[in-house]
Amino acid sequence: MILGRILSMIGKKPLAALLQEKVLGPMGLTGTTSSQTSAMPEPVLHSFSSEREVALHIPPKVTFYEEATYWNTQWGRRSARTRAPTSNDLIKTAVAVGTGKLLSRSSYHAMTTPTCSASGTTRPTAYPAASSRYRPTTSGSAW
Repeated sequence: MILGRILSMIGKKPLAALLQEKVLGPMGLTGTTSSQTSAMPEPVLHSFSSEREVALHIPPKVTFYEEATYWNTQWGRRSARTRAPTSNDLIKTAVAVGTGKLLSRSSYHAMTTPTCSASGTTRPTAYPAASSRYRPTTSGSAW
């Protein structure tokens, strides 16, 4: 919430407008919806939780899970928004993040170079940079 407020102040626009302009639009995320409720468009991957087991006084030996898919994510503020992406938009997001689509060349290099953050030295046992392992095809898929 605090970061969203800071971004709105710096960008001189509501956070929703900044997200559309700087993230959703450039990534081509056309199936990501925004809602002021916890409503999610179908189909939904359902989630389950045992988080409230103690609060509900469920004995420890009893297996307990409850549907958590539609738990309210708006606990922080009245005007909060939920972003619900489609599976296609999740794939686009993974490719965009993995290829550094929204990053400067130096930021992408810093993200993918196998360096030790404490010393700045390259670690020979680290994985190779993502750019040398996964290359996006013309279709946008990294696979």
